[in-house]
Amino acid sequence: MLRTSASLSIVLVSAIVRCGTIALDNKSTSGYLDCSWDTLDVEKYHDNPNGHYWRIKWACSGARLAAWLNQTHGRPTIVCIGDSNTRGIGLAKKWRHAFPARLYGHHLLSRRYKIVNLGIAGTAAQRNHGGHANYWSSPHWKQVLPVLSDVAIVLVQLGTNDARDGIWKRTAFRDDYIMMLQNITEMHPNATIITSIPPPVGKVASEGPGGYAYVNNQLGEEIVIATNMAHLSAPRTNINMQHVFTGHEAAVLKDVAAVGEQPKQHKMPRLLSKSLLQGDGVHASQAGHELMADTLATLISSLAEVAS
Repeated sequence: MLRTSASLSIVLVSAIVRCGTIALDNKSTSGYLDCSWDTLDVEKYHDNPNGHYWRIKWACSGARLAAWLNQTHGRPTIVCIGDSNTRGIGLAKKWRHAFPARLYGHHLLSRRYKIVNLGIAGTAAQRNHGGHANYWSSPHWKQVLPVLSDVAIVLVQLGTNDARDGIWKRTAFRDDYIMMLQNITEMHPNATIITSIPPPVGKVASEGPGGYAYVNNQLGEEIVIATNMAHLSAPRTNINMQHVFTGHEAAVLKDVAAVGEQPKQHKMPRLLSKSLLQGDGVHASQAGHELMADTLATLISSLAEVAS
């Protein structure tokens, strides 16, 4: 189920044309499970992994997760693995405005899927990333993902925290990313894997010690290489959020250099008047999350059409 550049361009153009406000009905969220964490949650968990909150009260604790799975049994599931941009850091209401929540309420998907948000702020794909800031050590990876049922699509959008100055190791990232994709396939062999190159970062975020120096010029290439080298038996496809962001609002992100070939420019109205990045130059704004949700919903809808 590989996509050619031409067909992917059609998907992206369609997403932009259809972009608009997507409301999440607060009265009907049984199909959306938000298990995402802030950085502080990660620290508290590693300080006391057997604490009462993680075992009992967390939305994805064993008993609560089992109850949710029982209530939603039979509906295909989309799992969102990622970092702070999947978590929705900086948004007024993360649970409502982060792109996984918008996917759940998106008109193109018509609530056919249940969505699980497994985003963890500050996390990385590299296993040896210093401290506990790696996705592999999280209960999301070790306890939640393996037991999810009816998984149809797994979206992986990691790498921004790997590509920081002083941390970035291309070979290590590639090897661990390959292993992660292969492990996901082993857990959910019938799921389609979507590997997403994370959104670009602005100039202010890419400069200086500890900055996100390699997000815009090396990360995307490594994700593509790793995805191809994984030799997955499961269907998979790619999406490049750097091209999506820069192609949609190049004037606002003029300080950003996108990975690889630049998207073709299309004459169409500018539907989002605000910047797609927050002031820190790293995290997507509400408009950015809307665009990510629109793009992914269009892609997922097209995959469903091909499968049928």
